[in-house]
Amino acid sequence: MKQSIKQNIHINSFKSKVIAIQRKEISTSFSYAGLITNCSRVNDKEVHNISKALGWLRTTKTIKLDFKNSKELTDQGLRCIAEGLRRLSSVQTFILNLAGCDKITEKGISHLAEGIKRLKLLRKFDLNLQGCSQVADKEIEHLKRGLQDLALLQDVAINFSGCYHITDDGFCVIMKCFKRPFAMRSLYLEFSYLAYLTSKAGTEMGKELTKLTSLESLTVRYQKFGCSEPDADRSTKKLAEGLKKMRNLKKINFDGQGCACATDKSLGYLVEAFSLMESLQFIEVNYKSCYGITGESLNTIDQLAQNPKIKKIDLNFSQCEGMTDEGLVYIAGLLQKHTTFENISLNFTNCPQISDLGMIALGKGLKEQGSLQSLSLAFESCCKLTDIGFGSIAESLKELVSLETANFNFGLSEQLSNKFCDTFATNVTNSLKTVKLNLLYCPELSDQGVASLCEGFKKLPFLESIDLVFFSEKQATTDDSLISLSQSFKTLEYLKSLRLIFQGCVKISDRGIISLSEGLRKCSSLKRVDFDFSW
Repeated sequence: MKQSIKQNIHINSFKSKVIAIQRKEISTSFSYAGLITNCSRVNDKEVHNISKALGWLRTTKTIKLDFKNSKELTDQGLRCIAEGLRRLSSVQTFILNLAGCDKITEKGISHLAEGIKRLKLLRKFDLNLQGCSQVADKEIEHLKRGLQDLALLQDVAINFSGCYHITDDGFCVIMKCFKRPFAMRSLYLEFSYLAYLTSKAGTEMGKELTKLTSLESLTVRYQKFGCSEPDADRSTKKLAEGLKKMRNLKKINFDGQGCACATDKSLGYLVEAFSLMESLQFIEVNYKSCYGITGESLNTIDQLAQNPKIKKIDLNFSQCEGMTDEGLVYIAGLLQKHTTFENISLNFTNCPQISDLGMIALGKGLKEQGSLQSLSLAFESCCKLTDIGFGSIAESLKELVSLETANFNFGLSEQLSNKFCDTFATNVTNSLKTVKLNLLYCPELSDQGVASLCEGFKKLPFLESIDLVFFSEKQATTDDSLISLSQSFKTLEYLKSLRLIFQGCVKISDRGIISLSEGLRKCSSLKRVDFDFSW
């Protein structure tokens, strides 16, 4: 009988999964997503059936198993998985999600490590142990034994978030898991909410990173809400010292959200390291809810201008109550020195001290970004901002001749009015393909503002996606807004996606909906629509 090849098998039933695999002797990818609506029923017996099915996939290169929140999965289930892996000599990618499987203990991880050990061709390993409350340092020792002999391993992602028994000793072990650290290309480590970690962990990471000389992508997520650790800055400093020696790193994502004891010094150490990393192209830093971070933390950010290869910068300082206009002025200084960014994302949601002065400076900096392709700005619930500040951002758009995506979240702004919409429409650049505007709970907006936005849309011949969020608390938005939108569709021949959220607009009636539907008939390219006109 002629063998058939199937590239992907994805079935959400154990029984049909086994039957399907028995009929397909050759497969390049095996994926099991669990019983999505009721994962808690997945137990060891059912996992045993999957393990037996793996034996039919001798040439499989990719294994994906998702047992998230399977409360009945125990160490015996992991033993079955390990036995299945021993029969697979061709696997290059192994992804296992055990998040929320809180019955797993040291014994189960030991079994799993023995199975991983046999995957001699493994190149990518992704293990999610988030919320596995019994996982501690000993389990990491077992993982090390499973990984340290895999000479081809290049891409590793491990999530220990919520495994609160892990200490510095366990963390130090995971950083020494790789037989050929110089061959690693990508590393993702998440160890959020681990109360027993100290600056020793950061020191060890900084030291071990220097051995990962070929690493191109690094993600470190260390969210530690309300931590009382006195040396958070010292830990970041040691990590930054290691980063300085990573000459091939192209992308870095540092997530220190909620680290209450991090101060301006922490960000300063990171910025200094980033400026010296000669291959770095993408920077993502998240200091959301870090109350020790202020505007002064960005006083050295213009050092990044020393590295012309940086194309993307993503900074999240939402809910940093100490963030001020000073921070935006420093960012503007960077934008005026480094004028070749392609992607900029700034999140200052709920930073109550930011005012129009900071936004005016930011607008001036943005005008220098002639190569910018994507701009995302979030200033939701910044209570001091008015049309003057928002307008300065809109005015910068006319200089962004390469811009394809504009994503503005200015919701919960009581002083944002129709004037901003007028300024946006006047200055919008015709290169835009995607427009996202979140103007939720801006009570001064009305039909006039929507009409202005629609005039702006008509200037965008290549527009493919519109995402517009309104909430009319004063009932100032009526059918006229939908009629304006309907009329603008005549010129949008490339529009593929439309999302309109007009919650609370009680004056919208059937007349507006009918007009909108008639306009949509003229959008021959439209593939996706999402409407919400609920009260």
